[in-house]
Amino acid sequence: MSDGQTLRHATADDLSRILDIYSHYCLNAVVTFEEKPPSIETMAARMQAIAGQQLPYLVATDSEGVVLGYAYASQYRAERTAYAHTVEASIYVQHDKLRFGVGQLLMTELLTHLHTLGRIREVLAVVPEDTTGVGRGVEHFYHKNGFRRVGLLENVGKKVSPSVDCVVRVHGEFELD
Repeated sequence: MSDGQTLRHATADDLSRILDIYSHYCLNAVVTFEEKPPSIETMAARMQAIAGQQLPYLVATDSEGVVLGYAYASQYRAERTAYAHTVEASIYVQHDKLRFGVGQLLMTELLTHLHTLGRIREVLAVVPEDTTGVGRGVEHFYHKNGFRRVGLLENVGKKVSPSVDCVVRVHGEFELD
């Protein structure tokens, strides 16, 4: 890890910083289709749901313990047991800390943690295609981390005009034990 960055499991004490990071993307980018920042209670419920699925929710912090980014995996279509071995990965980094390795640290640890669970077959990333903003580097980021592009959902979101496509990527290198 560089510049005193550390990784650890997120706690309820991190929710305020997590919400600050996420709120920026809700209001200023298409990397999430959520248009208004959720409440801290909603974020807490989401964190609890992931904990209930026994999946990782990680934070990267600087040398002073300030959260710089977070990553988690959530069960894909949790209500359908046929998808029990598939999760969706999400990573958000403080907008002014992009390209400093925070996202890479989070992705590496997230994939490592998922692999050690022994029950995950595929990790999905469904990300709005953004060729003008933050998303310019997203395609490269996922590709270098072993995700392959497997589909395009055309015109599925309209956070900004015109409609936005979503790219579906899969990291399917996991073997079930």
